[in-house]
Amino acid sequence: MNVFPVIRRLHLIAGLVLLIWVAMYFATGWVMIHEPWFPRGPHKNTTNAPLSIGGPVATAEFVKQLEDAHGIHGQRRAPKPLAKGAWQFSWVRPGENAEAVVTVDLKEVSITRTHFDPAGWAHGLHRLHGYRGGWPYWIWAAFMDLASAAMILFALSGVYLWWKITPNKLPGMLCLGAGIGFTTAIVLHLS
Repeated sequence: MNVFPVIRRLHLIAGLVLLIWVAMYFATGWVMIHEPWFPRGPHKNTTNAPLSIGGPVATAEFVKQLEDAHGIHGQRRAPKPLAKGAWQFSWVRPGENAEAVVTVDLKEVSITRTHFDPAGWAHGLHRLHGYRGGWPYWIWAAFMDLASAAMILFALSGVYLWWKITPNKLPGMLCLGAGIGFTTAIVLHLS
């Protein structure tokens, strides 16, 4: 059986999947690298409101009611107990972070929303990860996993195709060796 056409097709499909993600990571990463060129914010807005929900604090049901009552969206962070029995809850999403501090008597909540300019949004999008925060974040994380698998498949199929097509292997072997050596040196240096 001739596997060459199958490997070639897999290489093409993996490359097309990667194209979208590499373009997005280039754009957001470029903004992060040149951050001083772009306004980032943040712009904070704090509101205090009576708390109309009850129940055990720091449970998923309590946090969901808090989100629904105050229109808070994003990936939840772990709740933190504060001094004197108060609780802090926080959410992160590209372009906006939210923090809610619930008083010990569960009668008031202080919500601080931090809005970022487009550079802050790009920074948040670039660093978005994890299977939490609802279905948009699950889809994002699933596509990130797909892009990671496509990257590995693209590299392996590319090496296979290069080995099969190219009669003179020395230049390719030098490039592959240099890439592996550079990556290994950087990983060891940063460890």
